[in-house]
Amino acid sequence: MTTEAIIFFADNHVIKEMLYPEFEAILDRVVGISEFAGQKVTAVYLCINAQLQPTAAVFFNLSFDAKGNADDRWNIPLQHLAEKGGRGPDLGAGPIKLSCRSQCAVSWHQRELWDPVTDSKPTTFEKITALLKRNRLGLTVLAPEPETASNIPVLSEQLSAKPALNEELVRKQLQTEFKQRQAALLDEQKLRIATLKSEAREHVEKLHRHYRAEAQALSIKLSEAVQALENEKTTSRRYKETLEAQALSRHQEREQFQQSIAAAKDVESQQVAALEQKFGEELRATVDTATVELKEMLEMREVELFYREEQLSNLREEISQLRTEKQALLSDGGDKLLSRLAQAGITFVAYQPGLDHLSVPQPELFAYLESPTAYVAERYGVDQSLYEQWLAHYQLPVCRHAVGDSVCGEPIAKVERPADFIPNDSDRCSQHDFAALQVDSQEQA
Repeated sequence: MTTEAIIFFADNHVIKEMLYPEFEAILDRVVGISEFAGQKVTAVYLCINAQLQPTAAVFFNLSFDAKGNADDRWNIPLQHLAEKGGRGPDLGAGPIKLSCRSQCAVSWHQRELWDPVTDSKPTTFEKITALLKRNRLGLTVLAPEPETASNIPVLSEQLSAKPALNEELVRKQLQTEFKQRQAALLDEQKLRIATLKSEAREHVEKLHRHYRAEAQALSIKLSEAVQALENEKTTSRRYKETLEAQALSRHQEREQFQQSIAAAKDVESQQVAALEQKFGEELRATVDTATVELKEMLEMREVELFYREEQLSNLREEISQLRTEKQALLSDGGDKLLSRLAQAGITFVAYQPGLDHLSVPQPELFAYLESPTAYVAERYGVDQSLYEQWLAHYQLPVCRHAVGDSVCGEPIAKVERPADFIPNDSDRCSQHDFAALQVDSQEQA
């Protein structure tokens, strides 16, 4: 007799346990768990025999919304993973069937699993064993079947047996026990190595994401700085030309004024003062006129920008409304059929180049059909533009640096995953990568 149970963990401590029928009610959103509201919790699915010993275990994650209801997109086949699980440690009833993040028979469910803690005492398996012994679920315990009389050695036979045969029997028993312990230790070390590899892979992915974000931010800052420098150079050149033109104009006016003064040397001093005043007034009027014209041009530009932003906002609202209406029309027509397929146990799996098989939940199928590229990019945590650039690179891994009317075309190493792809760096050869181009640009400047 086998019993199914669910145990919830937090920081390698048991916080809740229940039988599998109660867990099914949670998945069906009949009841919720308020203490898990807005959290992603770790749990273990167990198959337990009549002696309260686990025979199979699946370590999985489950998210809850703000109301404490389970995520309706969750679709991990626990029973199937338990049946197809790899060899795990011996917890009393022989090696268990184990499915976790580093040991999963179905690759597209691997991201939704987690690894047990084995590098600190007590381990996760020891906590599970101790919890089952306490039997807080009230499971029925049956005593193990007694050994038959034929298996019980007779004292007289043991006394009459030859010493050599007794030594051979003891030696075989010790060899059998040693092999069993050796196999258990080997399984434990294999699981530990697989767990360490999974943790190292996650750490490398985190470092790649951090490096990609920093590289992108630095690239944006550098582009902004280069653009600001170009703008400053253009503005400085324009001001220089304006000052030169004004200096030339003032020089001509000064010469005319000096000529007027030279021609009017014999005129009285009052006439000279009148000419100087007139010249100053004309100069101030010219400057005031130019200032007013520049202010009017600036105000007109600000008004144009305001109306453009308002039009863009209206267009975005219309696009959002049209998408909502489209989604509603699609849902009214095909959602019933998809729901029947999902209830029948059919899972929608899509294949993307260079990636694992992708399981698409029924509520997200319309989003996938509307834009498969955007959906896949979102599921794998990258921007759509980055995913499209990586896909072009994956299909044809050559240097894409523009050289005249063509590209370099030098073969380069293929980046296997979109999370490791860096635009303008991963799709460039050593002569045209991001750093080399920036150095050339600075030298030309």
